[in-house]
Amino acid sequence: MDDSRSVPYVFITLLGTGMPWSEQEEGRDFLEWACSCFAVEADEFSWMEDPGEQQMEFTTALPTRAGVNALVKPRSACWREHPEGMRPAPCGRLSLRNVKAKGGHRPLLYQAAPSNLNKLWVAQRVACPLEMEPADRESFFRPHPDNLHVVFPTFEVEAAVRSACNTMLDWEQGELTRQIKAAPPNKKQGLHQTGIYLNALVELANWSGKRPSPQRRPRRIIFATEFRFFGEAPGCRETPLRARGTARQMFLFHREKLPRAGNAAARLPQAHGFLWKASRDTPAR
Repeated sequence: MDDSRSVPYVFITLLGTGMPWSEQEEGRDFLEWACSCFAVEADEFSWMEDPGEQQMEFTTALPTRAGVNALVKPRSACWREHPEGMRPAPCGRLSLRNVKAKGGHRPLLYQAAPSNLNKLWVAQRVACPLEMEPADRESFFRPHPDNLHVVFPTFEVEAAVRSACNTMLDWEQGELTRQIKAAPPNKKQGLHQTGIYLNALVELANWSGKRPSPQRRPRRIIFATEFRFFGEAPGCRETPLRARGTARQMFLFHREKLPRAGNAAARLPQAHGFLWKASRDTPAR
């Protein structure tokens, strides 16, 4: 390989804490951010010729706790103030950027001895650069992980980038396990929090689609005594009415408007109690 020729790499940052370069203040120098973020000297990135423009980066995230939105960007990444009530949340962040490196380096480059397991970087040589658009400072949100496949031009590039992420995360998992075993009890809580960030990053690195959602209960539920629901429109509550003169009890349901949508399954005990009472009081033919 000609050492004078520049080759494309994908620079990958795996952050449990901190922010990627594209979400820093506009105009901040790359080496200044990288040395501060990863606690290394500038020589660590001597292999890199051109880090590219600051906003030419794809960043996505997954939350580390329930009930928060990991896609909200920090204030430094936006030109405007966040609306009231919108704030960034703890999350695992995966960032991808095209960089140019000097020829003659290994296909996989990574930090030799990371001092902070919450902040890692790895670079993978690729045949062609990623296809991405600049990060929008007008938007308060990061791209969703479902958009990850859009930036990869070929399956080979996608496989190489995901493999580089998993290589670094596998090392982090082994190192984290070793540190937890050797740490005193008062130090283990912080390491367990690092493990939570690690789980989010592993899920991001292997993201292939949406998270599975809980299965919805069916609108029609059958008990021992047959009955039916009428009125599928949301916002209706069904009231059982007894139909006399039949051996198999059949109940019709009267629509009663509520201020918000209801769920038939949530009213299961009440409906079941009514059916049990009606069946008990009605003799069989």
